[in-house]
Amino acid sequence: MITCENYIFLTFKKRIVMSLIEDVELLERIICLIRRRSTGDTEEFASKLGKSERTVHRLLGVLKDEKLPIKYCSKDRTYYFDEEVKYEFRISVGGKDLLNIKGGRKSSLDLIGFENL
Repeated sequence: MITCENYIFLTFKKRIVMSLIEDVELLERIICLIRRRSTGDTEEFASKLGKSERTVHRLLGVLKDEKLPIKYCSKDRTYYFDEEVKYEFRISVGGKDLLNIKGGRKSSLDLIGFENL
């Protein structure tokens, strides 16, 4: 029997996991655009991501704090990596991977049964 409290808790957990997935997918998109050297300047980058310039600066700062070698080329008007970058994002719940992004290749489970988290 699902009580109101259980329903609220399950809904809250689902929202947290979905928010994490969205954040990881945003970071993957940022890394992909930087790799392709197709970010444009900060204004264009923000537009491509559907975010504000301030958010882009904040996210780039977070990635740089994590030691990603991000540089900006004013001539080409793009961000780029000045050395090869390999990465992996994984979200697992209950021993099952919900999302796994490794070097730009994404796999995710069908979220059937996800409501039971």
